[in-house]
Amino acid sequence: MRSDRGPPNLPALLVVLAVVVQPLLGAHLEVFATVNADGSAPPLRLLSTISVSGAPNQLGVDPQSGNLFVPIVTGGLPDSKLLVLSPADNNVLTTIPMQNYPQVPVLDPAGGSFYLPNGPSTISVVSTATASVVATIGGLGGGTPTYDPAGNAMIVPNYEGTNATMINATTNVKMGSIGVGSFQPLAMTYDPFDRDLYAIGGGWARQVNLSVNSGSTGALLAKYPIWNYTQGTGFLSEMTAPKVLEYDPVNHDLYFSNLANNTVTVISSTLNRSISVIGVGRAPGVPTCDPQTGDVYVPNQLSDNVSVISGSTNSVVATIPGIPSPWEIAFDPASGDLLVPSSNETIDPYSGHQVAVVSGTDYGVLGTVQVGTGPQTPMYDPANGDVYVANFWSNNISVLGVPQPPVTIFGLPPWEFYSLVSGAGAVVLAAAVVVLVCRRRKREDAPELLGP
Repeated sequence: MRSDRGPPNLPALLVVLAVVVQPLLGAHLEVFATVNADGSAPPLRLLSTISVSGAPNQLGVDPQSGNLFVPIVTGGLPDSKLLVLSPADNNVLTTIPMQNYPQVPVLDPAGGSFYLPNGPSTISVVSTATASVVATIGGLGGGTPTYDPAGNAMIVPNYEGTNATMINATTNVKMGSIGVGSFQPLAMTYDPFDRDLYAIGGGWARQVNLSVNSGSTGALLAKYPIWNYTQGTGFLSEMTAPKVLEYDPVNHDLYFSNLANNTVTVISSTLNRSISVIGVGRAPGVPTCDPQTGDVYVPNQLSDNVSVISGSTNSVVATIPGIPSPWEIAFDPASGDLLVPSSNETIDPYSGHQVAVVSGTDYGVLGTVQVGTGPQTPMYDPANGDVYVANFWSNNISVLGVPQPPVTIFGLPPWEFYSLVSGAGAVVLAAAVVVLVCRRRKREDAPELLGP
């Protein structure tokens, strides 16, 4: 018996594909998209957690290999070490023993080595190529080094003295010392535009020009008062206050947070004087500059917000609320967003366990990512685009990033296939409608056949 059912209605199937299947497919694949529909990057998510045996300090990233150099602090100093992790699988490539308490590694981009303060008077020089210690420099003051690219030198502040030591970054030999006045320098900031060095400590920031340095002296240009501690207020002390002058490459100004009086001092590197004092939130932390716009972001640890200072007007243009106990901020060069960890160790070291992602365009909070306890400053890895957060109090490292698609469709990543389908959806729907209309008209115009 012949069936009266005709062939499948192709136009109807096209309509179903365009109207029903395509939106469902798009909604499913959008989870793995590396670019949102509006062209923006999706917010970061927690991809994995790396457990380590000890408390990880702020890590360093080798921009060439993408390898991570993680200082590990333990209860016993002989067990302190430096871990080298691969960004490909987050496995430990090697473990380098450290003599004392390893601090934040500072990279010499020209020579490809990390300079790692390792105890009160020693710096270990670690090659990024061989992942090994190539030099140990003693007789120093234990401060965090600052790199001077014009002089190819590492400059180390001496906590116990009134100077800083210059180290040749090629030979790792001491070149001399720089006098910074009659105070103990706690930290230093470098101005690459004028080759000035700003040494911080003793209630002052002193400006020294390195271009006239003869190997033992420098030209003391100016000194600026800083209000970064108040006696008798508990956690407010010079040691816990921010000790960083943030350099703005757009306007060449420098910004320093005054912890005690809730202000930020602006220093003009051109005029060699303070040009503004800006009121911000309570107990401001370390300022961070957006190198693209010149805006400066100041985390206010007791106000639970972030102040946004315009680099063109040196005034507060926005306040970002809802970020508990921010202390430091990192800039994500891939998305232009800001990463703000809740890590106020001066008040409650166990309270911080998240990183807020803030839009660098409209200053809105895009979301928060739960990490370990006591997160340090997030570090971006250009090798894989992920962000690594060392969690000091939970002995692990959080890996943040955008989930990658697990499969391909017709040889294309899912988001590319989705874009192709989305673009073709309207064309398919229009073609299906045209075919249906033409068939209907053909039936209406066809002559009626009479039977016998």
